[in-house]
Amino acid sequence: MEKMTRRWRQKLAGTPQEQALTIVREEVTAIDHQLVTLLEQRFSAVATIGALKVDRSQPVRDLDRETAVLRDVAAQLEKPALAPYCQAIFETIMQESRRLQENSREEGVN
Repeated sequence: MEKMTRRWRQKLAGTPQEQALTIVREEVTAIDHQLVTLLEQRFSAVATIGALKVDRSQPVRDLDRETAVLRDVAAQLEKPALAPYCQAIFETIMQESRRLQENSREEGVN
């Protein structure tokens, strides 16, 4: 329990360890639900960007934009040590965003 943040130490004070694990997992699940909602919104915007790129004959991948996104992710963090983990997640998000745009292009051709 020594690596626990002050917030969690206070919230879980006196709670049996098994119950504490359940409480923290419930919060993670609630956060996951928020992430799913945000990802749906992001993919909706990405699909629109993909359509705009088609209209302008632009490629799906924009390395300058991806680099800027990763830089921004690191800059937004209160704990810079989390940057590699968050950037890895965003690399996957951007990879799936490209895949969505590519699939939309293929479906538009058929």
